[in-house]
Order: sequence, then C-alpha cells, then structure tokens
Amino acid sequence: MLDLFRAAAREDGHRIAVEHGDYKLSYAQLAGKADDLAGQLHQAGVRHGDLIPLLVADSAELPVVLLAVMSLSAAFVPVDERWPRPRLVEVLARLDAPVVLATPGQAESARRTGASAVIEVDVRDLRTTVAAPDVPGPTCADLAYGFFTSGSTGRPKCALNGHLGLLNRFLTMSRRFHADGAVVLQNSSHVFDASLWQLLWPLTTGARVVIPIRDGIVDLAETARVIARHRVTMTDFVPSIFNALVALAEADPQVSADLASMRRVLIGGEEISSRAVHRFRQLLPNVRVTNTYGPTECSIGSVFHEVEDGESIPLGRAIDNTAAVVLDDAMRPVPAGTIGQIHIGGDCVGRGYLGDPKRTRAAFVPNPFPTLPGEFVYRTGDLGWKDEAGVLHFAGRRDHQVKIGGVRIELAEIEAALTGHTAVRDAKVVVAEGVHRRRLVAFVITDGVLDRDELAGHLAERLPTALIPKEVRFLAAFPLTPNGKTDRAALARLASESFVSGQGVVGVAPENDLQHQIAAAWATVLGCSVPGITTSFFDLGGDSLSALRLALELGRVVGRRVSVRDVVARPTVRDQALLAQSRTADPVAPPTDLQADRALPDDVCRETADVWTPGTVLLTGATGFVGVHLLHELLTTTDLPVVCLVRAANRAAALYRLERTLERYGLRESCPVERIVPLVGDLTAPRLGVTADEYVTLASSVHTIVHSAAMVNLLLDYRSHRATNVHGTIELLRLAGAGRCKQLHHVSTLGVFGGANPGDPVPETLTPDEHAPPSDGYSQSKWVAEQLVLAARRRGIPSSVYRLGELGPNASTGIPSERGLVDALLCTAVDLGVSPVTSVVIDYTPVDHVARLLVAALVRGRIGHTYHPIRPTGFALDELFTAIRQWSASAPVSYDRFWEALASTEGSLRLRALLPEPVATAAADPLAAVFADTTTRFVAAEADRLAAEAGIAHAEHAAIVERCAAGCIEYVEGWTNPRVTLAMSAPATAVDR
Repeated sequence: MLDLFRAAAREDGHRIAVEHGDYKLSYAQLAGKADDLAGQLHQAGVRHGDLIPLLVADSAELPVVLLAVMSLSAAFVPVDERWPRPRLVEVLARLDAPVVLATPGQAESARRTGASAVIEVDVRDLRTTVAAPDVPGPTCADLAYGFFTSGSTGRPKCALNGHLGLLNRFLTMSRRFHADGAVVLQNSSHVFDASLWQLLWPLTTGARVVIPIRDGIVDLAETARVIARHRVTMTDFVPSIFNALVALAEADPQVSADLASMRRVLIGGEEISSRAVHRFRQLLPNVRVTNTYGPTECSIGSVFHEVEDGESIPLGRAIDNTAAVVLDDAMRPVPAGTIGQIHIGGDCVGRGYLGDPKRTRAAFVPNPFPTLPGEFVYRTGDLGWKDEAGVLHFAGRRDHQVKIGGVRIELAEIEAALTGHTAVRDAKVVVAEGVHRRRLVAFVITDGVLDRDELAGHLAERLPTALIPKEVRFLAAFPLTPNGKTDRAALARLASESFVSGQGVVGVAPENDLQHQIAAAWATVLGCSVPGITTSFFDLGGDSLSALRLALELGRVVGRRVSVRDVVARPTVRDQALLAQSRTADPVAPPTDLQADRALPDDVCRETADVWTPGTVLLTGATGFVGVHLLHELLTTTDLPVVCLVRAANRAAALYRLERTLERYGLRESCPVERIVPLVGDLTAPRLGVTADEYVTLASSVHTIVHSAAMVNLLLDYRSHRATNVHGTIELLRLAGAGRCKQLHHVSTLGVFGGANPGDPVPETLTPDEHAPPSDGYSQSKWVAEQLVLAARRRGIPSSVYRLGELGPNASTGIPSERGLVDALLCTAVDLGVSPVTSVVIDYTPVDHVARLLVAALVRGRIGHTYHPIRPTGFALDELFTAIRQWSASAPVSYDRFWEALASTEGSLRLRALLPEPVATAAADPLAAVFADTTTRFVAAEADRLAAEAGIAHAEHAAIVERCAAGCIEYVEGWTNPRVTLAMSAPATAVDR
C-alpha cells in the first residue's frame, strides 16, 4: 500500500491529497510530513511489529500518522478519547506500546491514562523535507493495524489485520471503481475500520481525501453541504445513517441538490434497506450504490454487490483472492438456497484477537478447503445462503435468533415483514424481558402517520401468530451506537422498561373490587400496570401460555374453575368479572359474520369450458405436516411439476423452508427437490400476493390446486382464522376459475361437524350446512370454507374435499408432528416420564396414507367427491402409551397425577391448556372429553373405494403402534428444543397442518 502511495506522490507531488476544512496537503507535503513523523517515532523506539495507539482526532493529522506508523513496519490501533477512562487505561495497557500518538486536543487525555510516552502531533509543525528512516518497509506478511470492537464478555477485543488483506481490498477497489479524479469523503470515524479505505485507498490512486470538521453531532444536512463544497464523488454510510439521509433528501430538495456531485456510495455495517436504496437511486440516478459486507476481522469488507433495480439486495460476491462460503455446523458447504453460517477465507482473513487465544480459536477455525488460500477461515456468526448463481444473501445473525415460549424466531423475518408496509421506513424488533415472560417489541420509523390496527393487519397477513410483536412503538429515529449502527441494546432496555411499567396501557379503570382483583391478576401475568376493563387481554400481549396462567390465577381470585376457553371467549376484565359472578358459563354464540361469509363472491366462477388434463400442481401448505407429505408424494410418485406457494423473502428462502421441512420429517433424501418450483406469495393477500404477471402465468399454466394450508389456533376466534382459512380459500377458488380449467383438492377437517349431534353417523355426502356450526374458531372457519368450495363446484369449478381426523406420524418414519395434539401428548409422556391410564380410542391415521389417497384421486381425475380418509378401526390410546413404556422410563399414573406433572415445565403447560382438569368422578375418563373414536361415527365408503382402486392398503395396526412410539421417543431424545411446539390446535378432529 505504501509503495502505491509513494508512486502516486512521485507522479504528481503537487496534486492535492488531503483537505480538512480550508487546510490542504499535496501529495509531496503529505509524504514529507509522514517521513518526518516516522523519524521521530523511530527515535522514540518504535520498531517492527509494535502496536501504536492513536489518540488522534478526525483531522488532517490522521493520514500523516497512519502512513508514518506503517512505514516503520509497525501497526496502528486507533482509540477514542471519548471512551470511559477505565477502558482507555485497559486498552493502552494491553497494547504496551513504546509511545502513544495524540493530536494536541487529545494529548492530555493520553497523559491522564498514565501513558509513559506521548508524542503530540500537529501537522503544521511537521517538516516536509526530512528523509524517511532507513528501515525495511512492511511486507504483505506484516501486521498493519488493529481495531477494538465490543466483546460478548464486556471486555473489548482487538482484531488484528495484515498488509496483505488491506492491499487486496485496495487493489480490488481500484480495479472495480476507477478512482481517477475521485474525491472521497471520510464519513466514518477513525476508530472504525471503514475509515481506512476512505483515508488510505484514495492515496494509492492519486485521488483526494476530504476529512470533515466534526463537532460530535450527526448533522446530515451539513454532510450534504460538505459534499457540495468539496465536490465529493464517493463515500460510505452505515444503513441507519443512509436511511436518514434518504428521508432528509426526500423532504428537502436542497439536500438532493447538494449531493449532485456524488457518483458512488458504499453501504455496509448492518442490514441494508432495499427501499431506502431504491428511493435514493430515484432521487440521484447517476449515483451507483455498492452493498459491502465483511467483518472487522477480515480487512474492512470482502463481499461486494452492485445494486440494480429489484426488491431485495443481496450481499453479493467475494472480492478478488477471497471467498465467502456458507457452511453447516460440521463445516460442510450447504446446497444453494440453504441457510448456514457465513465463513470468510482468503487473503482478507486477519490474525485473530490481541492476547486472546481462546476467542481467536473460536472464531478463526482451520481452513478445510484445499483450494482456498490461507490456514484459517473466519466464522462470522452471520447466517446466509447462496442462490443458484452463487450470490450470497444475508439471513440474519445467529445471536438475533431468539426463542419465546418454545418457538424459535428469526428477528430479521419480522423486520422484513414490517418494512414491507409502504409507510414503514425502518423497523427493528427486540425481546423485552418481563417478570414472568418475554415478548417481542417492534420499534418502527414511519413515513407519515400509520395506524396501529392497519400495521397489525399487515403483519397478521404475513407472519405466524408467534412472530407478531406484542407491542409496536413508533420512534422518530433509532438510538445509535458510536459507529452509527442501530443500538439494539438501547432498544431492548427501552422495551423492557415499557414492559415492566406498562407504558401505553390505557382504558376504563376498574369499577368495583372484583374488577380490581381481576385486573391485578392481569398485571401479575402480563407484567404491566393495571389494565383498562374493556381492553382485550390479547391486545396487551397475552398469548397461549399467559392465557393459561391467567386462567389459573383467576381461578384463585374468584374461587371457581376458569378455563383457557373462558379467557378466550371473554378477553376483557369486565367480561371476566361478569363470568365470575355467574354460576355457569353461558355458551358463546357463533360470530354474526359466520353466516354472511358463506356467500361466494360473484366473480368466482369458471371462465372456460375446456376439459381438465393432468399437469402442473399448485400446492399450498407445503411447509406443514400434511402439506410436506403431499409434496413428497407428488414428487416421488408422479412426474408433475409442483409449484409451492410459500411465504418467504424470496425464492431461495422459500426453497430453504421447503427443504428444511422435508428434512425435518425424514423425507429429504428420497425427494427430487430439483422439481420444486417455489412461488413467493401470501395466501391471505389479494391475488395470492404475487405479481400480476405471475398471476396470469398461474391462471394459464396450473392444472390442479391442492389446498392444504390452514391456520389452527384454539386460543383465537373465528375472525382470527378468517383471513387464512376463509379468504385464502376464496383466492384459490378465484384462481381455479380463471384461465384454463383447474381442479381443486381442498383439505378440510371432520371438525366441521362439531355442532352436530355426537351420536349421528356422518356419511361423506353430508354437507356442513346441514348442521349448526362448530364452537371453536378454527372449525368454524373450515365450516365456512368447505361451503364456499361446494358453492364454487355448483358454478362449474371442479373440486373434491378431504376431511381429516387425528393424524399420526408417517407409518415408515414414525416422526411425529410438532403440532398434533396426540403427538404432543405422547412426546410429553416420554419427556416427563409419566403417562395417563386411559380407555380412550382414537382415529390415528398415518399422514402418508392421507397423502397417497389424495394424490391417487388427483392423478386419476377423481373429482366431485368428499372423502373421509380414516382407518376402519381406531387405536386405544393406551396402546401407544404402553408401547412407549416398553422403551422409555414413562410410568403409568392416574390422570390426576399426570395433570399435576404437566405443570412442571413451560412446554407441558401448553399441553395442559388443551386438556380438561381432573373430574371428581373416579370412573370418568377426562380424556374422553377431548378425544373420540371417529371411526365409529364417520363413514369412509368413498375413501375406501378409492384406496381399493389405487391399491392403497392401510399399514398394519401393530406396526403403526410400534413405529409411532419409537418415533416419539427418538424425537424427544434428539430434539434441540426440549418441548413440542403446540399451536393450541383444536381438540379431537381439528388438526394443524
């Protein structure tokens, strides 16, 4: 690097190299002053390999100091006088340098730390005619610099880097960016490594560096004025600052005018906002934007991407002589589209952490790739994936993955959903820590006014319930760390303070003692202040687990049993007080819009009279238990193309979700995943959330729709299920009628007959409208959806319906569902070591049998039927428990003891919320209130005929028992999340797919 600088100085020494306010240095002056300072340092004892602290302001002295230290083959380490004094003292002690370099304003701070020798540098006092010391210059193998970064232990770590990585970065920039005539603004503080390319790279090309006069305040309007004054063509921003600059430029035309000289902007340091970048390019179309990625440990940045028009912005490709590889935990490369941890290798990899061999070994791991130069690769802690073209994409931080209530959550996924709203400029999500529980809190910066309910609806259409933040707070700006990145720690503190204090909770105050007691119970469970009596428990952040805790707390307050269903049906303090005053719970009437929603929109109809032929299949719900088995069956037994509608950021992320689900259920190896066509969309959105062109293509190319997707949550009412289960079905019916003739295979539930007399037999020809609607929100939504499908059939859209009961694991793999109620019961029995003695008989049809039956109907064109794909005889639940007891430590206990054991862990508490409390009558079997033998009630004649025609036989009864029990034991003993994740699925016949 020094050789390149000296060559530029010899070529035109009179050219301006550095500007700081009105002060300017030519290349010849800069070289001479650096040589003068190098001589002083050499006399003070600075030698090869020394680490020299720089307590230097962002000023004209900066490039002089950097060049002087490097010319002695020493390494510089910038420090900041604004750091707390104990940190400064510790840092200087760890560096153990012969001298500390300081500018006049910082020299006293250096002396106060106890530094033995301080050299005060004033660029105006340095001579320009002094020869450089006669010492060997640095080689590519020498150390160049170190930067202190935050450490997870609270102790700062110093990342060390060599000349090879720095030179490689600069040569790459020169080749890609053609710096002739460039004017580069040093926009990053000197204590952050991004400042290095801004300060030193231009000096290797004959370009000019502009160092602004700073007063410690981020003033973007002044930054724009500096850019205009010096005709700056290139600089760097972290995304948080860049987003604010874009907003300012939109609001103030003068700012846009001041940026007119710009030709290139580099962005890096944290996740980039594609919306802000594209707005910037619209304002300043002549400015090229480069997304850069790379940790401090790897020579500033080692992955670049030139931003073009498009929705998402990848990290890009590794620069020259480096590599970015995505690996699994065993250090093996993952396939394209699969998320793993990003590792950086090649010339850019640094030397580790100063005086910290343990952390160095953890982060700099042996290089397993013979073709990649270097002994080590750096483990970044970032998650990413590569597309088929080899372009790297960001997928969040490993330490931004959190677990709440047993559900593993990527905060980046929620932030992407938030910023997908047109009025949201930026968003960050953190976890608030409360007394009894944790919850997600979103902080949002908006463009204009955004209604909370509108944003909540936006999220509900895009995220599972567990991923929706319980609180959204609007900010004018995010708090920033000293290097301009969003300060997530400050946001987490703010969120937790709000959580504990209950800020923002408003409403009608309690009016009597009972309401006060119930409100106090809410405050205890939610960790908030006293709530208003008309506010919904769930609007204040209540969820499945806290609803169970509230039910137990209310039971103690009112002296009578309160169930989770009571909390759901009466979610306000006022309604719960009325319930407590009554002797019995009144039945909850079906919602008034249930009947109205059965009316199929007029525009849903068959557009053509052409004849159906086999062809492309559109599958929904492929990341669910039933859907993934349908996907596997379609791919392994037919040659039909399969398009999977998946909610994801992009096609690669969608494919990752599909492959991960196949792997989870042991289906990946036997599945030709190359035939999967992922389609990013949203079942609840108009036109399925796809583009107009994609919709036209679907209408003309899809032959069959298999609708397996559904939302299932016992704690939520009909209206909460409505968007996915009702409106989503309408969207698919609308697509089925558009363009070519399509068949629709609709997966429903036996629970649609929950409102019928339990003793009445149910043939497959019976329709839901012949009985009253069921009582739970999920089954109500499927009751409406099935009637919509039948109405569409009368308008000419061919369809079949498959009503499912309790589904068991795949008869071959035995891998249980993560959400099925029976599987949860079995796995919890394994985990707790106790299982209830019961006489209940259940329908437990293996999921692969259902998948084979549906696909058989599809390929044979069997349409216009309703199927009950259930076994002819049920299973005694105790058979499964007995099999588990044979191979595990699970002991038989009474239901009362099992119920008590369920209170021992958070995961089993979720199951407890779905099961009845023990009853006083010893002869009664409480589980009979939840499970029933549907095989004695539901007729399966049509399904049996189809199975016989297709040669599909039911697996042997004993084999199913053995394999399912073994699968549950294997699952529990091998799970990383030590509890089954329940979605509070409805009991008996309602199955979460």
